[in-house]
Amino acid sequence: MSIYDPEQRRTLIDSLPILAGEYPAANLLEQYAYLNIGSAVVAETGASDKYANPDDTTLGKSYQLVWGDSIERIQRNHALQQTV
Repeated sequence: MSIYDPEQRRTLIDSLPILAGEYPAANLLEQYAYLNIGSAVVAETGASDKYANPDDTTLGKSYQLVWGDSIERIQRNHALQQTV
């Protein structure tokens, strides 16, 4: 996966592997936190081999790429809800 900034017309990230995983390793953008582009995870949504990773035939079917603000913020909010 590549991420491009259209406003500055430059590539931010090139050739990022799309791998399924468990938190905290699941955040594909963790090492790029300094770019402030959020968090991205690959979520398994269908039956698949436990040790498989998404490819061009399973991404969008058995796996979904979820990109959002920040995993840490979401987890903090979830933890707060659990204590209430």
